[in-house]
Amino acid sequence: MLDIKLIRENPEKINELLKRRNPELTIDEVIEIDVERRKIQTFADDLRAKRKAESQKIGELKKKGENTDAIQEDVRKIGEDIKELEEKQSILDERQKNLLLHIPNIPDETTPIGASEDDNVEVYKWGEPRKFDFEFKPHWDICEEKKLVDFERGVKLSQSRFTLYRGLGAKLERAIINFFLDYHTGQQGYEEILPPLWQTPLL
Repeated sequence: MLDIKLIRENPEKINELLKRRNPELTIDEVIEIDVERRKIQTFADDLRAKRKAESQKIGELKKKGENTDAIQEDVRKIGEDIKELEEKQSILDERQKNLLLHIPNIPDETTPIGASEDDNVEVYKWGEPRKFDFEFKPHWDICEEKKLVDFERGVKLSQSRFTLYRGLGAKLERAIINFFLDYHTGQQGYEEILPPLWQTPLL
């Protein structure tokens, strides 16, 4: 997720880089929401400061035996105004967060602009591609043939670019996870932690 501070400091640059990925992408709405929520934040902070000052004044007046009903009513109204502003800010925070979650990362400025991988620039090349005396298949075809993964169910469960591992595929994935856990905890000085996880109660 893009850092809102980065967006505030370089809105034109961020928009330019995003449009290299997709001409429809823009952070304009994020900026509009951010400006509005910061105005509300400033206004709410001013009201909190005023409420604090008025509350102190109430204490001083009570010490003198003076009536504070009017000023207490003002403080109550200020509190209601602050609550209303906090609710508006909370709504804007959620809208801004949802927008940022759907905006992709910006590409590096040196990334060539193009419609497909054919427009990529070859930086360097090492070795020669292997040649096979049989029909070469991509890994995704092999995984499906061997029933190691289920791409279709993965998309249904978690949207695109996620994979459901099954059978030996799931076992291999778990083995790789265990291998790196053992390596990092056994040789790299890390400590393995198992936090409490939310679970559905058994019926």
